[in-house]
Amino acid sequence: MQKSTKALWLYAAILLLIAIGLIFLTTLTQVRLVSHNGTFEILGTFTENASQNVARLTQENIDLQNELADLKEKSRQMATELETIKASAGADNTMKATIANIYNAYDKNDTETLQALMATVTKEQLDAYLPGFYDEAQKAVLGASTTQPSNNKR
Repeated sequence: MQKSTKALWLYAAILLLIAIGLIFLTTLTQVRLVSHNGTFEILGTFTENASQNVARLTQENIDLQNELADLKEKSRQMATELETIKASAGADNTMKATIANIYNAYDKNDTETLQALMATVTKEQLDAYLPGFYDEAQKAVLGASTTQPSNNKR
C-alpha cells in the first residue's frame, strides 16, 4: 500500500504544480502591465480605459444638462416674447377696429359717434394708419358743432 500511496502523493503533487502553473499562466496572459509611479498594476489598461470612459460620460452628462438648461431658458424667453406679441397684436387689432369705426362715422357724417370715437385715439395713432385723416375728422367734428342750432336761442 505504501507504493500506491506514494504514487498517489506524487500524482497529487504533479496536479498541484500543474494547477499552480495554469493559475500563473492565466494571470500572465490577462495582466496588463502598466507602470504607475514605479508600481505595476494588474489590468491597468482596463481600469484606465474605464476611468477615461467614466470621466468622458460625466463631462458629456454635464454638457447635456447645461444645454438643457439653456434650451429651457430660451423656451421661457420665447414664451414671454410670444405673449408680448399676442398682446401687441390684440391692441393693434383693437386700434384698427376703432379707426375703421372712425372712418365709417366720418363717411356717414355721424358727428356724434365721430366725436366720441375721436376722443379715444390720439393724432399719432390715427395718422399712423391714415395720414392726415385726424385733421379732417377734427374739422368735421368742429364744423358740426358750430353749425348745430342752439336750444338757447328763441
